[in-house]
Amino acid sequence: MNCIFNWNTSVSTDTKKLTETKIKEDLHGHSPFDPCHEGELLITVSSIGLLNESIVGDVKCNTGDVLGIFKGASDGSEITYSANAEPEKV
Repeated sequence: MNCIFNWNTSVSTDTKKLTETKIKEDLHGHSPFDPCHEGELLITVSSIGLLNESIVGDVKCNTGDVLGIFKGASDGSEITYSANAEPEKV
């Protein structure tokens, strides 16, 4: 599964790498987040908090359809996903 990440906030390269790797691992094989069309998943991430300690974002098919949202720690250690109104902690 190919993912294209768009970060709305500036964070360190190490943080991006950790978080992107974790999100890719989490989404791989989870059917609610499978793209509805062939191609990449578009993942938008925003870092929030005074010290950028948290993230929020969404996962979209390349058609723009939102497959779900997520929030969690900016280092990727704990991220909670919601798809189809059913939260899924990975």
